[in-house]
Amino acid sequence: MQNHKHNEIHVLLHGGLGNQLFQYFTGCLVAERFALPSMSLITEKLEKYTTSRAFELQVLLENAILPVTVVEKADIIAQMRIPKIIWKFTKRELLFSFPGYGLIIDGYFQSLSQYQKYNNTEAGKVLEVWRHELLSANLLKPVVRQNVTHVRLGDFFRSSTEARVFARKCLLDLKTDTDLVTDQESLLEEEISKIKLPFNIQIIPSVGLTAWELISIFSEYRIIQTNGSSLAFWAAILSKGRLKTSNTNHQAIWKRLTIN
Repeated sequence: MQNHKHNEIHVLLHGGLGNQLFQYFTGCLVAERFALPSMSLITEKLEKYTTSRAFELQVLLENAILPVTVVEKADIIAQMRIPKIIWKFTKRELLFSFPGYGLIIDGYFQSLSQYQKYNNTEAGKVLEVWRHELLSANLLKPVVRQNVTHVRLGDFFRSSTEARVFARKCLLDLKTDTDLVTDQESLLEEEISKIKLPFNIQIIPSVGLTAWELISIFSEYRIIQTNGSSLAFWAAILSKGRLKTSNTNHQAIWKRLTIN
């Protein structure tokens, strides 16, 4: 990759907070590696999903490792979506450099290969800045509990029947006392009532909480188990907790980053 020292980095954000954190994290790592002077976070795509998303990274920007500008409207170069076009043909998420413009990041960046190229110092610097900001905002809590299982159902399954079958399987797979967090509390309560388990479980109310408030809840636990939630992943990374996830990419990235 050529030297991008005098160029800005432009990050097109996609999805909810968990996805935005992956994209912003990648942008910070690239900026640190190439000593880039500034970053723009482009939010235009967030409102164009089936479920509209909001920009949720404000809490991390006040003392960011480089100046960050939030841009609501993508310019013509960003609108071309060149990295996404490359991905469609190669299935590889690449950084695209446009002469005189800078680097464009446009993807999800949730595979281990994206992070193997960065060293522990680079990743650790970004994560420690984030931890400081979140502690200051009271969004990271002291670890005082043992186990939590995040059972994400609402947008992971095509029907309530599929969600119910999966919820029951999750309950039957539990091995020890655990707290449960889910986006379908009534459904999970119904399944709990049908099963007798030899240990204690309880649902932690979370309806109406923001994504950051969910991360805050998860951060209190030593072990965070999930069926692929990116919020649970980031809670484990930021609180230095242990992650158990069905998402093999998340598990591998967590293992790679846990030394920081």
